[in-house]
Amino acid sequence: MFVRRSVDVVGRPVAELVPDQPAEDVARALAALAARREVTPRIRTIRRADGEVLDLLVTAVPLVGTEGETVGLTVLARDLTALRRSEAALAMSEARYRTLVETAYEGMSMLDADQRVTFVNSRLAEMLGYSVDELTNLPRSAIVFPEDAPGLARMLLRRRRGVSEQVEVRLRRRDGTEIWVLMAASPLWDEGGRFAGSFACFTDLTDRKRDERALATSEATLRAYFEYVPAGIVLVGLDEHIEAANPAASTITGYQSQDLLGAHLATLTGAAGPEGTDEIRRRIAPVLRGEAASVAFEQPFTTKAGGQIWLDVAVSLIGDGLRARKRIILVLQDATARKEAERVKDEFVSVASHELRTPLTSIRGALGLLAGGAVGTLEEPARRMLEIALQSTDRLIRLINDMLDLERLTTGKLPLSLQACELAPLVSRAVEELRGAADAARVEIRAGELVGRVWADPDRVLQALTNLLGNAIKYSPHGGAVRVSAEHREDEVCISVADNGPGVPPAHLQTIFERFHQVDSSDSRAKGGTGLGLAITRSIVTQHGGHIWAESVVGEGATFRFTLPALASTPGEPETRGSHLEALVCDPDAAVRETVKAALEASSYRVWTAASGEEALTIARVRHPDVILLDLSLPGPVGRETASALRSQPETADIPIVVLGALASAEEGREGERSASPVGRPVRTDALLAALRDALGGGAHHALVVEDDALLGEVLRAELVRRGLEVRTAGSRAEALRLGRALRPDLLLLDLALPDGDGIGIVEWLRDQHWASTVPVLVYSAFDLGKEDRARVCIGETRVLTKGRTSPAVFEAELDELLEWVERRSAPR
Repeated sequence: MFVRRSVDVVGRPVAELVPDQPAEDVARALAALAARREVTPRIRTIRRADGEVLDLLVTAVPLVGTEGETVGLTVLARDLTALRRSEAALAMSEARYRTLVETAYEGMSMLDADQRVTFVNSRLAEMLGYSVDELTNLPRSAIVFPEDAPGLARMLLRRRRGVSEQVEVRLRRRDGTEIWVLMAASPLWDEGGRFAGSFACFTDLTDRKRDERALATSEATLRAYFEYVPAGIVLVGLDEHIEAANPAASTITGYQSQDLLGAHLATLTGAAGPEGTDEIRRRIAPVLRGEAASVAFEQPFTTKAGGQIWLDVAVSLIGDGLRARKRIILVLQDATARKEAERVKDEFVSVASHELRTPLTSIRGALGLLAGGAVGTLEEPARRMLEIALQSTDRLIRLINDMLDLERLTTGKLPLSLQACELAPLVSRAVEELRGAADAARVEIRAGELVGRVWADPDRVLQALTNLLGNAIKYSPHGGAVRVSAEHREDEVCISVADNGPGVPPAHLQTIFERFHQVDSSDSRAKGGTGLGLAITRSIVTQHGGHIWAESVVGEGATFRFTLPALASTPGEPETRGSHLEALVCDPDAAVRETVKAALEASSYRVWTAASGEEALTIARVRHPDVILLDLSLPGPVGRETASALRSQPETADIPIVVLGALASAEEGREGERSASPVGRPVRTDALLAALRDALGGGAHHALVVEDDALLGEVLRAELVRRGLEVRTAGSRAEALRLGRALRPDLLLLDLALPDGDGIGIVEWLRDQHWASTVPVLVYSAFDLGKEDRARVCIGETRVLTKGRTSPAVFEAELDELLEWVERRSAPR
């Protein structure tokens, strides 16, 4: 034990055997042992001289002499070092095992040979809702559902036969609910090879089972949807070939599933062949690139039986490329019935548009003529009734326009005819249209800075502006002001319409652009309106690629802003002359110049003035006006010399001259050569305009009104006769062509809906007549024309107006511009 020889230690102090202990301590320990009479084994730990630590079982027996005295000790030492180390290792192993068993995620249990529970870990007890002690002493039947007991008994029998297995079983928790577990069970044997029991490990599968059931239910639902949904569903691989198609796809296309499987997806779009394949690839490319979740389109399709149908096709991408393979899914809907319904609805809307707008336009025009004094001055009661009729007619026209526009909003068919537009004239037109409403409401319209050119449909922008201005006027207090302005912002122009009315509550700033929205339900009665104006305005702005929003402080007013795409001005772009006649007024008297200028501008002339002959000659050379009004008593070169100078210069020789002056006579008038009767003083507007008409070519012009509604035809005829034209009317295409050949009209007012064909054919006929290629045309139709149709009706100077949508003021302004164009075109040069 001590790695020493007997001869080396006999006779030596005991302390030498334990060098790590002080000699004094060893001596005291030996003395204490010698003094004891009992013999008690004790375990001592010592360190040998070579450093090895030993666990010794030490028994000290005192040696007693004849006198009873202790004469020595007999010490017996047994080396327990190996045994102690084995016991420590076993204890550690048992601790590790218990820790492993108790902290394992799986439940564990042991049964003896008689199938009694001898051990369960805390995890199994937790899974079943018991404590370890409760579960250990629990009968097995408590955790087994009665219907599962026979199966569990058969498992235990298999264990006796030495079978190990993994099975999914159901156990009962303490609260009676079920728990599904994966049980891995093995038999246990004793040293003699006899069956000693079994060991089982349990993994909780309840969540997985629940997910599997949910997945199975979901798959069953999806399978039922795939099989029975009336929409066609087709799965296509990324190689663009069909992998699966449901019965509805076969029903819609007429092709059986076996016909579709393996076919290219272009087959489903009715676009087979190289061009069709390229087209379908182009359409679905945004989905494959991840730029869009889905794409949808409609197109005609030929079924297997040769029938023609329309398909709505929606394309999406499914699968994440990791767990599920990516595939293309196409959803097909037979849109034939919808397309037919849309066609019928479009026809109905067209008929309704014509049949409603045309008589209303007749009524409005007739009432306007009455109000304008066409049949004489009316008494006050009659005039008041006429005003009520006009207001009610305008209200009904607005309602019909809003309802027709609403239909186009719903179908996305609001037509646009985009072109370069100056914003200022559009705003001015909108302001003039609503000037009467503003005056009636005692509201002032103030136009601020209007900067910018836009790429837009001028009629639709005008509609948006009138909607916003009308809304602002409606909600402004008496004596209030509505401000309209525009500013250029990089690549867009922002238009603002502001009022000082009650404002819009914050909660309504977003929803105010919804259809039929009213901030206050009482508004529809107190203020009138359909609640569609702002919704229509938003649609117009959105279709132009702009956006619209509202800003407001309650009690202080609201500002509505919208943007349109800006169109940059071209540097050095020449100013267009437009359809206005231009006049130069030359008179030394400033009051006369201003009087004549005001009278001419009221008749849509563009006017320059000069106070001297030299100034007149300079302006005439630069501006080249259509007519010059000249006082023969001008300072500087005398008036006759000024006229002679104008005649002698090539730039001004062809400009007709009308003589102004208090002493003007027919003889003096002839000094102007091409002047008709001179204009004396004081200047009378009727005489002035008559003289200008004579100077610019004179003679009555002919107009042809093509309108199938006789009542509206009479109203239009009266408007033209009032302007000095000879007018004939035609109610059909055939009659219009006959009169056109005979009259060779200077102006054509044309309705497109005629009983024997559309009015576009009349325009096409005019294009083929050498004399008519520049005849100005005013298309006045109940239909909202798109860009292509507008191009078809254009010939020479053309205006396109919509019945019911165009206000009387705008109609008259457009008509007057065309008449001025006629005057200028017919003027000799």
